[in-house]
Amino acid sequence: MATSKPVTSTSTTLNISQLGTGSGYIYVSVTRSGMTESDKVKYHFNAEPKTAKPSVYNITV
Repeated sequence: MATSKPVTSTSTTLNISQLGTGSGYIYVSVTRSGMTESDKVKYHFNAEPKTAKPSVYNITV
């Protein structure tokens, strides 16, 4: 679903496309070549905000 470039620090940033219309949870783990996978961490994500539809009176063609 997402990967990051190799890092030498203790943190990295991952970008994941929106997973659905609502909020929910994903599980994140770390893998390294020659090592076992880390424990999975449950991470909460929020729904992407939506703007209201524009009023027909505000649209000019």
